[in-house]
Amino acid sequence: MKASEFAGLMEAEGDTVTVTAASEGSVRISPHTAEVARQMEQVQDVMRRYRHTLRELAK
Repeated sequence: MKASEFAGLMEAEGDTVTVTAASEGSVRISPHTAEVARQMEQVQDVMRRYRHTLRELAK
């Protein structure tokens, strides 16, 4: 990825980005927003509450 493309993800120096796994071993880089943070908190809560169920489903 070129530096100019990466810089286009952020509005100001010091902004945070979110890196997630994508298909075929690639990664997805996106700007970190309050909405993303809220969604991640919800996912982590569900994973904590249902960890045994999720573990069984993964078998």
